[in-house]
Amino acid sequence: MNNIMDEANRSSLLTQGVTAGFFTQYLHATYIAVLPWLIPCIPLIFLVCKYGRINANAKGEEVTWCKTVKMAVNKVINYVCWIMISCTLSIAFDCKSITYVIMALVYGLEVMKCILRYMQSNGHNVSERQALILFLKILLQKITGADVSTEDLLPNDNESK
Repeated sequence: MNNIMDEANRSSLLTQGVTAGFFTQYLHATYIAVLPWLIPCIPLIFLVCKYGRINANAKGEEVTWCKTVKMAVNKVINYVCWIMISCTLSIAFDCKSITYVIMALVYGLEVMKCILRYMQSNGHNVSERQALILFLKILLQKITGADVSTEDLLPNDNESK
């Protein structure tokens, strides 16, 4: 009976050791893959908070630092969750393009939101559709170097009032 218990303990310890080693290596690879994606989120958080405060002040809403810090912490948690999901999926499926696609969507939507809030803080009444088209035209202009007109997307001051 004692031999059976010793054998069960040994197999249990072996299983725990292999599992712990596997997950330690897996988490280490995930954390290393996460680090480069955390860098772009820092300026995005500051920009979203800045233009969010300006936009709220323009609407006459009371903006406190408590709300701004709460929004910044919420953004950090959202970014970390998206980054962890994308990196974990790319490691699990051994396909780095999963991370690039997911993070391009997340960061692209945040940049579009920054453009939208910037335009609204400067008095332009721009819809999300117009901001998306403007973002895609600016991206196309940066990638191809072609001169893309964006004036038709911005309403005149007479139209926005």
